[in-house]
Amino acid sequence: MTKERLRAYRDLRIERDQLKSKIEELSAELYSLRSQRLDGMPRSGSKGNNTWMESQIDRKDEVLKLYKQKEAALTAAML
Repeated sequence: MTKERLRAYRDLRIERDQLKSKIEELSAELYSLRSQRLDGMPRSGSKGNNTWMESQIDRKDEVLKLYKQKEAALTAAML
């Protein structure tokens, strides 16, 4: 392997590790307990929370897709 290929491999690993951390962060946000806002203002049930959760799930899916692409690129680079 040339130095250039090694640097590219290292950069891919760093990106993959950052994506993995982001996935873990998003998972923690999704599955953590959220406290209720008690400000006396009327709310429309849990609809607001559902849209937040749906957007977080979509975001996690996007990051997971990128992670899998980086993982495949790393595997290909090792061959």
